[in-house]
Amino acid sequence: MTVAVDDLAPGVWGQRREYDDHDEIVLARSLPSEARTLAHELGHVVFRHPGTAADDASLAADDDLIAYMLRGEEPTDVETTPDDTLELQEWEAEAFAARLLQRLGQLDRRQSLRPLLRYDEALG
Repeated sequence: MTVAVDDLAPGVWGQRREYDDHDEIVLARSLPSEARTLAHELGHVVFRHPGTAADDASLAADDDLIAYMLRGEEPTDVETTPDDTLELQEWEAEAFAARLLQRLGQLDRRQSLRPLLRYDEALG
């Protein structure tokens, strides 16, 4: 896996690019939180979401996704459409990012780094 910084479409902060032999995470320049965006994109990798074209990633979010991002509410379960699948993938990636950053923030670096090393192993 590689991480790069590049110019992305307006409104796109990060993008996972899937290649045959590796994954690449591209972060937009001048992000408000590089760690948050990187953790979000890692969530897509962990959940094995297919890479999404930048144009598709900049579609307007619906009410459920906005509610989750602002208040942590889970999306409602109704019929699944391609837009619903994309919304669920974004919700999963965002939930993963929140939990990962929370866990990393709880690590006491004066103690053992073993949990962090095991987490790194799990992510490959």
